[in-house]
Amino acid sequence: DFLKNCKAARALQYILLNKLKVAVILGDWNVASDISLKVLMADEKLLKQPDITTWFLLTFGGLPWLALARTDQLNRASHAKKAKGFIQRLKKWASKGSIVCKAMHTFLLAEESAKNAKTEVVLALFDECIADVTSWSDTFYYNIRALVNERAGVFCLERNLDASKYLICAMELYREWKAWAKVLQLEKLYPQLFSVKESAPV
Repeated sequence: DFLKNCKAARALQYILLNKLKVAVILGDWNVASDISLKVLMADEKLLKQPDITTWFLLTFGGLPWLALARTDQLNRASHAKKAKGFIQRLKKWASKGSIVCKAMHTFLLAEESAKNAKTEVVLALFDECIADVTSWSDTFYYNIRALVNERAGVFCLERNLDASKYLICAMELYREWKAWAKVLQLEKLYPQLFSVKESAPV
């Protein structure tokens, strides 16, 4: 029974993590933030004993709260506080030598500082993260590379800057990852950069 319960808990965690990834990639921050809390409740020991999913949970779990903190002024302090917990845990594992957690910590720092910090400071953080993730040859990280580039592009648009470098790179990576729903979303969001056309193969 114990082994069955462990397998069931791991299966639930896997399902929740995948739902979290989809919600974050599509920018559904309310759904993503709700799922992130459910994932934590399903397996809080991830925060004490890291495994391969730790960086994923902490990054995709923290990002929705940072995004909400930038858009929901009424509850900004509450959202920022929740995000801080994820950032601090990433910092902890980064200090223990995890290069993935280090890069993801930099990513969330960029998001955290996007509201008030100087433009050059925020872009330097995004660029540092992009450089780190790009150095990893594993195609497993295409979704992360795409997401970081997209978020950097969103930040540029918020500051009335040219976002084409980041958004075009994000689009190319989403295509390579075959995330067709995301490709279509970007085409609709930024028609000035991407012509709306059939994106998925027939």
